[in-house]
Amino acid sequence: MTEINTERLTLRPLGTEYLESVHEYASDPENTKYMIHLPNESIEETRDFLLRAENEGMKEAPSFIERGRRNRASDEDRMECLYELYVDLPEKERHGMKIEMHVHTSEGSPCAETDAESIVRAYSEAGYDAVVITNHFDSVLLKDFGVTDDERIERYLLGYRKAKAVEEKYGIKVMLGVEIRLEPDDEDFLIYGIDEEFLFRHPNLCFMDQQTVYELCHSCGAVFYQAHPFREPCVPRNPEFLDGVEFNQRPRSGNHNDRLSRWVKAHPDLKFISGSDCHNLEQVGYGGIEVPRPVCNARELAELLKETQVKLILCEHTSL
Repeated sequence: MTEINTERLTLRPLGTEYLESVHEYASDPENTKYMIHLPNESIEETRDFLLRAENEGMKEAPSFIERGRRNRASDEDRMECLYELYVDLPEKERHGMKIEMHVHTSEGSPCAETDAESIVRAYSEAGYDAVVITNHFDSVLLKDFGVTDDERIERYLLGYRKAKAVEEKYGIKVMLGVEIRLEPDDEDFLIYGIDEEFLFRHPNLCFMDQQTVYELCHSCGAVFYQAHPFREPCVPRNPEFLDGVEFNQRPRSGNHNDRLSRWVKAHPDLKFISGSDCHNLEQVGYGGIEVPRPVCNARELAELLKETQVKLILCEHTSL
């Protein structure tokens, strides 16, 4: 009996090399209450079974594929095939991910100079495993995107959707985020963990106050960070209604992360992220985070941000 291999899965015949893992489930009454001839009472019983399986597996016509086995509670034989499953994950999925948290595309942010596909390709080539598209969400921009709320949100999502469409082509995950400005102030905030439907339900987000948006994000499992809090004319906003702050890494942008480092010491409950605030190819890869496990979507990313302080990717001029 030979192995069966696919891109992500390997099926191998049972053998004594799997004694401990097989005995772990085969001796558990709860796991095996619907299985044939189980649970095993001793590891020797499990070893005997694996020896028989190993010997039969080397034959051209193993006798246990040819005949059925009968459960003690049944009067009929049932066919049964036994394999151990081994999922062979790509290297980067076994060791976490490198994620850019703050990226703009020209289709969604008019101030950006690079289109969605070029940005995704560039971050893939720079060794990132995921990017979060955080195009600007503000009243002036949205007014130019359409007449109705639905038209404006559809147009706003264009950059994210174009980036999402090429994630498999470049082998990098693309997630939806938002950089929002709350009227009439100058500060920007980053939202992680929402989906497209959230924006269609709340097209007037930028006219809400900080507490309202913070609570709305939490009601759906999202998180709310302030972007580059010391980049003039921005000032840090109420930390009571923030999950964290961004140590922005875009060069020559006046981020004053040294001031932010001092400010956060008075607010130990805040979490930190890093981002490049990338608007063109020259700004690719200056920031981001490294997370200890793979995340598949924006919701999983938000959950991870709630659980732990992630590792920040920082430029040399930034210190915490």
